[in-house]
Amino acid sequence: NSKAAMEEAALKGTLIHEAIEDYLLHKSYPKFDKPLDIKVKEAVKNGIDGFIAFWNNYRYKDLVANVQLEQTIVTPYFGGTYDLLIILKDGRNYLYDFKTTNSIRDSQFIQLAAYKFALLKYYNIELAGCSILKIDKNKPLCKEYALEFSNPVNVGFMNQCENTFISMLYTYYNLCVTHLAFNEIIK
Repeated sequence: NSKAAMEEAALKGTLIHEAIEDYLLHKSYPKFDKPLDIKVKEAVKNGIDGFIAFWNNYRYKDLVANVQLEQTIVTPYFGGTYDLLIILKDGRNYLYDFKTTNSIRDSQFIQLAAYKFALLKYYNIELAGCSILKIDKNKPLCKEYALEFSNPVNVGFMNQCENTFISMLYTYYNLCVTHLAFNEIIK
């Protein structure tokens, strides 16, 4: 049934995120000590193996000064939790979002644009780039969809994503205000 399949996919994604976090924090391969269904365990193993291959070949690996994992961003208007912020020794910051879905969509970059906006405006953290890491559950693969902000095309795309997010946020706010006003009128 589709509900069970969605729950299994969510569990796989959560466990892959936890395994990556564990790997980055403890520099060791995660121990699979939880009793897991064989399909779930295989998906998590593929996910972490794909991430480790990515990390071992990470283009800035020798420049990493610090990593921040699963940090919550709170603003007066919205909030969220990013997966990974890498701070390089030269001060550049790179934001990563892990996706275990089968496809990459523009809405996922709109989410990154919201984080980029919040990090700069409310936390004074400027990003040099951001990426979506598509982590395969069926094979030990991890594909990076990277945007370096030294490229004007990438900056233009992220600005469009940010404008889209701000427009959606503004629309949502106005819908809420309209709903409240409507409820007052029909009392």
